Amino acid sequence: MAIVEIKDIQKTYTQGRLNIQALGGVDLTIDKGEFVAIAGPSGSGKTTLLNIMGGLDMPDQGRVMVDNHAFTKMNQASLASLRLHKIGFVFQAYNLIPVLSAIENVEYVMLLQGVPKTERQDRAKAILDDVGLEGRVTGYGETSYFQPVGTGMGLDGASSARLTDKITISDNLYVEAHYEAALKFGDTHKKQANLGKKFPALFRALSSDAWDIDKRRVFDLTKTSKKTDDYILWNRLDRLFVSLKLSWGDIMAGRQAVTWGNGMIFNPMDLFNPFSPSDILRDYKMGDNLVC
Repeated sequence: MAIVEIKDIQKTYTQGRLNIQALGGVDLTIDKGEFVAIAGPSGSGKTTLLNIMGGLDMPDQGRVMVDNHAFTKMNQASLASLRLHKIGFVFQAYNLIPVLSAIENVEYVMLLQGVPKTERQDRAKAILDDVGLEGRVTGYGETSYFQPVGTGMGLDGASSARLTDKITISDNLYVEAHYEAALKFGDTHKKQANLGKKFPALFRALSSDAWDIDKRRVFDLTKTSKKTDDYILWNRLDRLFVSLKLSWGDIMAGRQAVTWGNGMIFNPMDLFNPFSPSDILRDYKMGDNLVC
């Protein structure tokens, strides 16, 4: 019996004058009890497909059936009710509500579902017991990822200075370089340092700060001048590229700000919009290594 049926799903996003096709005629059937993983490169439409399957987004064309419910024929209230009772989401981030205890976080969805208080508390305790968190019912234990950082208000600060230079070698050849020195301090940095000491493997896996993002790039152009539990001072070459103008186009090689990928994979659409659709701050774009 099919729990998910998708037929000829198409979805196109518009950015200015550009039409970007995220999904082009996708068919998918998932049977009840079946475990399915969706894999593919960045920008291939995985998130768009999952959002449509979860009722968070609607296709431009095609049919979506989940548990015999046709999404395209449902209003927003009906979709919200279906998500509440039939669909579960597992996020990369924890997405816990910081002012609630562990058991209250587990109870919250059941509260929205109208489950009686005694029943939802018993079920929440059983769920915590199943995953080995029976001792964290009313707060964060000593081995919790959240215990060393807390949930209170913090004060942070940052400062940076940037020097830029463009050397024109000829009418069609130039080199550009941007030097940046930056300082970060405050409660967030202190808590990150504390978290790194307590859970070093987790901290290394999740760290994506500016001073250490170069480690996954082809060239490491960042140097940490001083790092303590209270502050970190670093400097880096955020731009260092050469540009050659030819009769048929331009060739650029080095570090430049034309991609929001991970530094190894280039999405051609980034030439037109170098910021991720989810980015809020768009004043300055960190450079990446590529040739185009």
